Amino acid sequence: MSGDKINLVKETLLFVLTQLTAKDRLCLIVYDNRVESVFELTYVTEESRSFLESKINSVTTRGCTNLCGGLLEGMRAVTSRTGVMADVASVLLLTDGLANVGISSTQGILRAMIFGEKRKRRRRRRVKRRRKIIWSIYGTLLPKKQKKKRKTKKKKKEEPQTVSPTFPDTVYTFGYGSDHNANM
Repeated sequence: MSGDKINLVKETLLFVLTQLTAKDRLCLIVYDNRVESVFELTYVTEESRSFLESKINSVTTRGCTNLCGGLLEGMRAVTSRTGVMADVASVLLLTDGLANVGISSTQGILRAMIFGEKRKRRRRRRVKRRRKIIWSIYGTLLPKKQKKKRKTKKKKKEEPQTVSPTFPDTVYTFGYGSDHNANM
């Protein structure tokens, strides 16, 4: 992502910053060849606004796009937050959708969202719940050979679960540029 795209992303982030109150927290993760947190979850107070604005304006392009790595790091930031838990917590993924480092297929990214990293697979009850909910929503998008077969006592087909409006791992994606991959 370079040129007009990165400038539009910065404008978007600065606009989001103007809409947040002192009760809200913001975290910025950049992803290219590396995935890095520009700043951890920070309350958006009057004192912190100038710091957050300067950090947003300092973001530059550096290389490729590790979209999946950035997304997973954003999900980690939301699920591992401490302190007062708000009813609404979201990941805003701002991207050109041209993933070319790490997991780069849509189905691979969905699998990573569902199962997470293998070494952290059974770490928390919350992560287990996230997998179950995401699987019920996105499992039909995966190829048939990858679908998880569930054993049920009844032969009747189970209804898919719905996501609670307070589910903390809501991911919203925003594509930038006329060449962005809308399927991502």
